[in-house]
Amino acid sequence: MRKDGSRFWASGEMLRLHDGGPTEGFLKILRDRTEQKRVQELQILLNQELIHRLKNQLAMVQGIVNQSLRRADDIEEARLAIGERLGVLGRAHELLLTGIGERTAVRTVVEKAINLHVDGHASQFSVEGPEIQVGPRAALSLALVLHELTTNAFKYGALSNERGCVEIGWTVAVIENAQAFELSWRERDGPTVSSPMTFDFGSRLINAGIAGATNRVEIDYAPDGLRCSLHVSMADFQSES
Repeated sequence: MRKDGSRFWASGEMLRLHDGGPTEGFLKILRDRTEQKRVQELQILLNQELIHRLKNQLAMVQGIVNQSLRRADDIEEARLAIGERLGVLGRAHELLLTGIGERTAVRTVVEKAINLHVDGHASQFSVEGPEIQVGPRAALSLALVLHELTTNAFKYGALSNERGCVEIGWTVAVIENAQAFELSWRERDGPTVSSPMTFDFGSRLINAGIAGATNRVEIDYAPDGLRCSLHVSMADFQSES
């Protein structure tokens, strides 16, 4: 205990004072180990968090592989689908691991997920929204949802021709007296859209929205272009657990 009454972690030793005869007193030396103790506790916490996240991500990878294999027409199609989806996960993880904090900017997740500056289709995208931070778990789900929407747009939608475009926007909304993250995806000038007869893993992944969160996903297969909106509670969206 310090003189001011505060307690601290310490290590020490006690020595007997004598001159070859009876004990004349004791000498006690204490060293402040508070910082070392904090580092140890933080390391334990980080290890527990790492184990938790690894389990979550392995479960996500397992789900991607199983569902992709189940829905593919042949092994080559499954291989490509699995590779692309795992690539999105890898890029999202890279954002989280190289960032300063546990959260990252929504704009960064969006641009990485749609490969805005890689595939040479930047002119076909419009990306607008305020500066909002997203938690690590929601960032992974958001990246996967956007990847599936982008893939479908290249295969069947607005990005399947050179005239089509996609508008991606997000904002902060209020739903049931609580703040919520709202994302909109709007395709224009592509081929005529019709509702699919069957829904594959990618479609179900989009409809699931943000994993482990309270959210609502609405998809409109409008003839002039697909529209998708995602609403998720801000508390879940920015959670770091």
